[in-house]
Amino acid sequence: MTVLPKFAMLSHLDVGIVSGEVLLGLLQKTPVLTILDFKGISEFNEELLNSAVVPDCLTSSLQVVKFGTVHGSENELRLAKFFMENGVVLERTSFSLYGKSTVIEEFKEKLYSFKKGVSFAILEFKEKMY
Repeated sequence: MTVLPKFAMLSHLDVGIVSGEVLLGLLQKTPVLTILDFKGISEFNEELLNSAVVPDCLTSSLQVVKFGTVHGSENELRLAKFFMENGVVLERTSFSLYGKSTVIEEFKEKLYSFKKGVSFAILEFKEKMY
């Protein structure tokens, strides 16, 4: 992976579809990030989250995470869980859900079962069923 510079003053990050490795790399380099908006995850290695050092922004500044296109996959759930469990100052997490209503409802149920880093964070959903 390319070595990224530190973005010490970056507070809002809007990215397209990225790999889990790139996303975590960016989070490690943005210590004062308050808003993360990404369109989706292209590939994801579960071991990455198990061994990941929690980025500083999750424990100190990240307030809003916006998941773009979400289909209810296990990888998307794992990433959401990582943010929800480690986002100490997280105020809102939003998801744009695409899929069958049963898949969407199952995804929501699993999200609600996760332990949250802060008890009053809002989960927000936009749904587009097919």
